[in-house]
Amino acid sequence: MCALELVSDRSTKAPVDKGTIGKIQEVAYQDGTMIRISGPNIILSPPLVLTSDDVKTILRSIKTGLNAA
Repeated sequence: MCALELVSDRSTKAPVDKGTIGKIQEVAYQDGTMIRISGPNIILSPPLVLTSDDVKTILRSIKTGLNAA
């Protein structure tokens, strides 16, 4: 398990708003990866056994979600 904390401003470290992180979650899900969110955090709980294709799908989906936000 790992998590990514998202901020809206790197200098002040203000957390990203609910709408933005919700958009990331929805787009990533539509692109093939289920992520959980908790406040400004994206929580990843991938299976213990992953293929390189699984990792590529997860990373692509998160990138797609971030780009959509």
